[in-house]
Amino acid sequence: MQSDEALPISIKGIVGPPGAVVLLRNERAEWELPGGRLELTDPNPEACLRREIHEELEIEVSAGSPVHAWRYEPVPGRMVFLVAYRCESVGPWPTALTHSSEHVDVCVMPIEQALQHPELPLGYRNALRRFAVGASGRK
Repeated sequence: MQSDEALPISIKGIVGPPGAVVLLRNERAEWELPGGRLELTDPNPEACLRREIHEELEIEVSAGSPVHAWRYEPVPGRMVFLVAYRCESVGPWPTALTHSSEHVDVCVMPIEQALQHPELPLGYRNALRRFAVGASGRK
């Protein structure tokens, strides 16, 4: 069993066209937000997020503020600490998305549909709920 002091940190991004979010399907048949592990060479979480989203989706993003943070157990006995940030694409939204070999599929899903999706783990749904509440209050 992994100790709490050794929790890896994963930085995730909420990005997509208005009213929608990009989700990636992993090898565990779950949908997740794009992003990945914070590395020692990353100067900050925002740089990690820009690097990971570019690697996974081949798009450039600007990272905004954190939306939600939680602990998650993707496989029994293996915990990770996740932090989801709001993001915006830099430049026009791509007409088609590609994904890296780290994932098996990519989709752009309306946020309301993602909030109900049974294959999107609860922590991600909570992050999207907080994002949606914050987005509705922005001008």
